[in-house]
Amino acid sequence: MKKGFAEQQILAGVIVAPWHRGHNEHRPHRALSYLSPVEGMANHRATAATHVRCEINPLNCLLEWIVQMQLSLMAARI
Repeated sequence: MKKGFAEQQILAGVIVAPWHRGHNEHRPHRALSYLSPVEGMANHRATAATHVRCEINPLNCLLEWIVQMQLSLMAARI
């Protein structure tokens, strides 16, 4: 018996989700100086100047970190 579309979608999600999470959260990224996003955010939060801001608004903290990483990449290319 053939599986229905909904069953296929659920199965694909079960199979792909762990790989996708690992790929996006745990593998090193060149844009992050070969840190994983989890490691990069941990390093960013560890700095005293940004720690308070990160606790107040985590999304702004993430955006600030992304901008800092992009600026460091641009500086390395010059």
